[in-house]
Amino acid sequence: MIQENMERMFEVLRFIEHGAHCRQSVDFVKGRLLADYLKESEWVDKSKVFRWFRQMAIQAEQYERSRGGTNYRYLNPYGVIVTEDEEILLLNMESEENEFVKRQMQKRAVRAHFVKPMYDLKKIGSTDADLFSFGKTMQFVLAYTETKLDLTKRETVRLTKVIEKCLAENHRKYQDFRQVLKELPIFDEKHKEKMSFLRKRIVIIVGTVLLAVGFLFFLQQVRNKDSGEEKTIEHVQKSIDKDEKKEEFEDVQKLDERMIEKYFNEQANPLQVVEKGKQLQSIILWKMAEAYETMNLHVEENEIYELLLKVESDNKKLEVIREKQTLLKSKIP
Repeated sequence: MIQENMERMFEVLRFIEHGAHCRQSVDFVKGRLLADYLKESEWVDKSKVFRWFRQMAIQAEQYERSRGGTNYRYLNPYGVIVTEDEEILLLNMESEENEFVKRQMQKRAVRAHFVKPMYDLKKIGSTDADLFSFGKTMQFVLAYTETKLDLTKRETVRLTKVIEKCLAENHRKYQDFRQVLKELPIFDEKHKEKMSFLRKRIVIIVGTVLLAVGFLFFLQQVRNKDSGEEKTIEHVQKSIDKDEKKEEFEDVQKLDERMIEKYFNEQANPLQVVEKGKQLQSIILWKMAEAYETMNLHVEENEIYELLLKVESDNKKLEVIREKQTLLKSKIP
């Protein structure tokens, strides 16, 4: 649990937007330094951490815009607080109320980790100092919460990419926080529900394909075993339908990789094996592309189209793929 005596009143900055312009105001709120919050917390929710990163980036951009390009200079776990509502706010470091925080940030260990080396603090129009501190703060927060967040591989890659661009010294580095905000991953309940829906849809698609393969395998077995009997496809289909109603989705689990392997191993013509494999692969990829399009996940949708270009041979479908990719170019940053 977080100790209550760690909370105190701080003078913080608020930002008021006026179209393209932004101005500052001050406020007094109760909270705790982000560094103290992380040290005392037993659990930090992933959505909260992602929201904090976005709030810090937004407020750093607002500060610099309201000060004519001047860096905040204190964008680190000791220069921002977590309020009672668990929101992030920048401290007003010009206030005497926060003088004790400024003294803490003068410590060599803090400056060595969060302050960009050899940086001219009077340099106007550059966000290098704040971008560097923001990247280091992201590293600090993730180091404290790594075992609690359960990040996906995609989230880890995207966060690592943001941090690297904040700390970079070459042409790959960010120029301002607007670029950061475009690439910061977003995590919220709606996004979580969408991803859950996508996973379920993919399971259904794969299940449908497996059922189709299972039907072909079963039909092959029936033909081999009962060549002398009058067995129609309709009779076989009725048998499968009846079994599906009884067992529902459990049938999909039974149609595992061994069954698919057995079906393809029994095909005498290797060209038929290749053709059937491409056909099933095509079905899955088109359905995945459709699902990603519904989710507005344009990068993933484009990746699926790249795979389809290698699988599809139908000229009309290839034309559709290229048209889709052309439309996606304007949607992918």
